[in-house]
Amino acid sequence: MWIQIKGTEEQLTELITQLKATGLEEMSHKIEKARADLADPRLQAYRDAAAVREGDMECDQDAAVSLGEDPGAYVMTWKWVSDDALAEENTTT
Repeated sequence: MWIQIKGTEEQLTELITQLKATGLEEMSHKIEKARADLADPRLQAYRDAAAVREGDMECDQDAAVSLGEDPGAYVMTWKWVSDDALAEENTTT
């Protein structure tokens, strides 16, 4: 599951504090890791490399990046699927 959280640094810090106070330690750790990942220039380089043509596949500046066992990483992207492509897929299967 992927959740995009927007807000100021102060709001994010408050959210993490509230999660810890309510016993949601694991969720607060995931948010803290995501915040650290956004500041990591190596992970940002992978996001930048994943950006391709507008309308084909897009990559958010805060996309999730998962480093692989071998040199490289998986980068979460958005792929556009038109209604026409969907209709074509449904008629060929």
